[in-house]
Amino acid sequence: MVFGTLAVQALVAGAPRRGLYAAPMAARADQSRGPLSWGLTPPRPFGPAPRPGSALVFLRKTWANGLRPFYPPTAFPGGRFPLAALGEPTERHPAAERHPAAEQHLVAEQHLVAEQHLVAEQHLVAEQPLAPSLFIAGDVHLGGTHSDSGAAFPQWLDWLAMRPPARLVLLGDLFEWWIDGDDAVARHEVVLERLRLLAERGWRLDLVQGNRELVAGRRLEAASGCRLHRRRLDVQLGPVRVRIVHGDRLCFDPGYRAYVAVVESFPFAWYQRLHPIALQESVAGWLRRRSAGRHRRPRPISGRPRVFLDRRRIQAAGRDCDVVVAGHIHQAWRRRIGGVDLILVGDWPGDRGQWIEGTNDGRLVAVQRTFAAHD
Repeated sequence: MVFGTLAVQALVAGAPRRGLYAAPMAARADQSRGPLSWGLTPPRPFGPAPRPGSALVFLRKTWANGLRPFYPPTAFPGGRFPLAALGEPTERHPAAERHPAAEQHLVAEQHLVAEQHLVAEQHLVAEQPLAPSLFIAGDVHLGGTHSDSGAAFPQWLDWLAMRPPARLVLLGDLFEWWIDGDDAVARHEVVLERLRLLAERGWRLDLVQGNRELVAGRRLEAASGCRLHRRRLDVQLGPVRVRIVHGDRLCFDPGYRAYVAVVESFPFAWYQRLHPIALQESVAGWLRRRSAGRHRRPRPISGRPRVFLDRRRIQAAGRDCDVVVAGHIHQAWRRRIGGVDLILVGDWPGDRGQWIEGTNDGRLVAVQRTFAAHD
């Protein structure tokens, strides 16, 4: 009986002083946490401070924590209580009173909502098609034997000028550029002006030299704004490495290869420097007439000219790349030859244009369009 009276007095005397204590104690009384919730501030204790590990400290801690269940002194030898039993006063958040199963269900719902938002954003991005970042065209033959050849090409350049800046690669045989002089620049000024306009608007222009631009040089670069490439051009289109060639070296034609070796030789470069333009124009005219005579030869029953593609040259051109894009053959198709993915772009007959559009995800799409007179 005496021990119980002393314990109650110790609880009342050792409770911490918290100023206005009525509201917290009233809330605890509503939760039925203890009978000693009178809403009164206990008096300040008298006498010396108790020892840290004594039973009196434990009783005070228990009172401060809202009269939590406490262990009897006999449960711990020596009168020492573990720190877990002497926990500091803390306020429990209402969320902590939930059942563990309810908390798991809430977390699962939050993850489900987050996944749904992520899937919706991915579908929204997938529904928006990527704008082409690469355009490939060639075999326009401006100023060639056919008066209507490449008639739609200037209109196509005007159409590109209205689009956001991208990269344009011309894979050869764009002009009949037999002499790198002022006459050739004046003859093709209509197209050269449009190419310069694209370069001014931020387009990147590249020209892979074909068999009609073998002698092209600085005059063509300055007049068109294009960067010339002699053999090939590699373009990284996302995860796909695209190799762009003209296509003349993919065919089996020993005579043509001998002609290319002569034109690209050092003596022929000195011939151009030493001989007058009139003589060079006559030689270029003879070459144009010879080329036109070859095109007027009878074609097979299928209507397509016979082309002898060299399988070994295609395999050599496809090393260290994923796709090979070529022209020169005036056909548009995509096939796998010798394990190489080969794309032929096609030519520009009359008012019809054919080109390739590439996006940053590595896709290459063949496009054909007919340009009317009012476009």
